[in-house]
Amino acid sequence: MSHSSHTDAAPPLKMGLKLPNSKLCMWLFLGTEIMFFTALIGTYIVLRLSSIDVEGNRAWPTNEVTHIITSAGAINTFVLILSSWLVVVAHERVALGQFRNGLVALLLVFVCAVLFLGIKGYEYSGKINHDILPGRIPETRQQAIQKAVNEIGVVATLDASDFATDGSGSEIKKALKDEHDKLETLLRQEKLTIEETERQVLKLANDERFGEQIKSGVRMYFIHTVREQEKADTNSDHPHSQYHIPYGNLFASCYFTMTGFHAIHVIVGLIIFYFPIKKGLTKGLEEADAQYIENAGLYWHFVDLVWIFLFPLIYIVQF
Repeated sequence: MSHSSHTDAAPPLKMGLKLPNSKLCMWLFLGTEIMFFTALIGTYIVLRLSSIDVEGNRAWPTNEVTHIITSAGAINTFVLILSSWLVVVAHERVALGQFRNGLVALLLVFVCAVLFLGIKGYEYSGKINHDILPGRIPETRQQAIQKAVNEIGVVATLDASDFATDGSGSEIKKALKDEHDKLETLLRQEKLTIEETERQVLKLANDERFGEQIKSGVRMYFIHTVREQEKADTNSDHPHSQYHIPYGNLFASCYFTMTGFHAIHVIVGLIIFYFPIKKGLTKGLEEADAQYIENAGLYWHFVDLVWIFLFPLIYIVQF
């Protein structure tokens, strides 16, 4: 008796997860990113809770003195949530063969990402204008005095041609250096108060010989001008712009580290979405592109989720 072979035998068992390799790699990558941002956020919380004054009260800088714009952060949150929804729409449309609609959704995601970075750049400009940058913020009155005197000294070292072109630049430079030397002497003798420093800065700024250089080179003059505007606008005795910010450098380091790394991830997202958009505009999308868009969407949802944690921690929650 002959035995015939079974042609309907079950296919050999294939080991592995029922996931495309690309999606599995994306999940593994996102796992490392979660650990990275968890470390940043955890460190921020510990540092913020540990920032206390001599009386044991919380001393973390407020949104007002650090020029945190809550409305800008809220708008950016809405922009990212909208972009995450658009990614889902793009993936669905491409998977269904509606390539034109999918491309439009991807373009809107790209626009949302650019808008997010633009708003973040606007926020950064406020910090830069007020010199709220890591390592540059006076945290005590004495440090504010020292910074102003040092900046006057820097202005005094400019070339003579920067003060005048009619040959009197050297004399003007010497006059400013003499004023700086007087302030340095008072500073060493600990006789220079922040009120007197402010008065001296304003006096030098109003001197027609080197006033323009003082106005542009000494941050105290800029902050004083903003403080006066704030008083006039709000009738407040507590202007938001301050000469010194306790724990200011720690705040700036945390703020720029967390939001900066997040912004870098947004830029990477722009690069990721650029390729299917370029293909859609030139050759046209295909159903096979749905897998790429889905993986890009996973990354983008993670970027959105990180911001949803950063926004309340930095902009809203008081602790």
